[in-house]
Amino acid sequence: MITGAGSGLGKAATQALLARGDRVWATDRDQDSLAPLSDLGARTCAMDVTSDTDTEACVSQILAEEPHLDAVIANAGFGIQGPFELTTDEEARRQFEVNVFGLARTIRAVLPHMRERRKGRIIATSSIAGHISTPMMSWYCASKHAVEGLMNSLRMEVRQFGIDVIKINPGIINTPFLETAFPTLDKTRARSNSGAYHADIDAFKTAFGTRMREGASPDTIARVMIKAVHDRRPKIYYMPNSDARQSLIGKRLLNERLFDRIIRHMFGPK
Repeated sequence: MITGAGSGLGKAATQALLARGDRVWATDRDQDSLAPLSDLGARTCAMDVTSDTDTEACVSQILAEEPHLDAVIANAGFGIQGPFELTTDEEARRQFEVNVFGLARTIRAVLPHMRERRKGRIIATSSIAGHISTPMMSWYCASKHAVEGLMNSLRMEVRQFGIDVIKINPGIINTPFLETAFPTLDKTRARSNSGAYHADIDAFKTAFGTRMREGASPDTIARVMIKAVHDRRPKIYYMPNSDARQSLIGKRLLNERLFDRIIRHMFGPK
């Protein structure tokens, strides 16, 4: 079962698993986006991860039609951008409702089945942003830090039931992420009290947009998701692309202030 399968990493993972011969349930709140995956052989279910009703109904349907559920890839998510000061509580809550509580809602729905069966894999699409923060992405980074903490605790709780908890930590990927992220950045810039941040916002938009367009292919991450599903002894986390690995090494080797300056230089005004 894959959430957020209608586009980006979820779509790429669904296609890769289907090509391998796996039976896949693709879910997304946008039912129309799932049609091409249905044509490839995926079973589909309309599901908004922020809805208890949707989530419970979709998982119940899967368990009614399948003998068991081996793995769930909790992938649904999005990103907001903009200075912390200019981001409203409502916008921040929406970020957490999808990225954290939506993920938790999905996992909670499948856990009883996996626990009773004493077997299963819970795979969360996290991010290098769960380890390394950038300016203009405070609430997105906060949501991914929360996912990291949640998965780390869950891993220890459910290991006794034969359930593996695995994190996927991509770096910058060339996906439709900007289609939702940049409008939120523009929205904060248009606010009446945003003048002090205009230079930072403009520099970030240019730098981040360039890096996204040069980012790794979603297929790179999909191949790692296959490993997370099928490795006999899966890793606790997979960090697929080199920019994520290099950034994490840099953070571990350098003091925080120096690392902050490097990140600020990458994404801030020159």
